[in-house]
Amino acid sequence: PAAAASGATPAPAADTASGETYTVKSGDNLTTIAKKFGTTPKALRAANGLKTDRIKVGDKLKIPAKATPPPAEPPPVTTPASPLPANPSPGR
Repeated sequence: PAAAASGATPAPAADTASGETYTVKSGDNLTTIAKKFGTTPKALRAANGLKTDRIKVGDKLKIPAKATPPPAEPPPVTTPASPLPANPSPGR
């Protein structure tokens, strides 16, 4: 059993199940990065151990894995029933 716990195998670099890494570019802030990856600035701060929203160009941020459910199918398109035109003088 001790051999199974050696952990010598490195994790794949592109393991998207555990999130991604993003390098901060000029003009970026936590809000825009969060929107780009479908997360929140709070989640980015937590994933990266940040105490403030301050980041700088070249910083490498861990992007938390998305916790959003898969998109639901859109509801079927229905047109509202239009009322029948009023018939002010029946029989004419």
